Amino acid sequence: ASSFLNQAARYLYLPLALAVPALVLAADRWAAGFAPERRGWVALVGIGWAIAWAPRTLGRVGDWQSEAALYISEYEAEPDNAFAGKELGRILFAAGSVDEGIALWAAAVADPPASRYVMDVQAERLDLAQAAASVGRTPLALRCVDDFIAAEVAAGRPVDQSVRGLRDRIKGI
Repeated sequence: ASSFLNQAARYLYLPLALAVPALVLAADRWAAGFAPERRGWVALVGIGWAIAWAPRTLGRVGDWQSEAALYISEYEAEPDNAFAGKELGRILFAAGSVDEGIALWAAAVADPPASRYVMDVQAERLDLAQAAASVGRTPLALRCVDDFIAAEVAAGRPVDQSVRGLRDRIKGI
């Protein structure tokens, strides 16, 4: 399982490093009522933070070269990250690694993050259903559509006729 600190080390270091000068100025203004030697410590901490994260920033430059490189790095660092698994699965599927891509994508949809803002599971179910159907994975495609319909019904939302039509097309009706 990942920890907040592990995620913060991968996601927040660059924004924090870039924000250090502004934070130092704000802290310096806040600390203006303190003795000058205390204000120096505030600046020293900010500079130390930027220096400490500089190697990490430079080490991640290769991960930012492409979406594939970024999500490969994220998935290797955190294999239970459903968002990274879903994105990597989509990339692999599009690149022709159908088996591996579908497996990662399906695993992410089966165990999604708690927040809909991180990953819209319902949209992913439909996208995965269409992708699976396009490569002849009918059982997976049907399961995705059926899970979509069940979740909509459980939430009290009407199921659009296009979803039922997708299900019928997958079944070959």
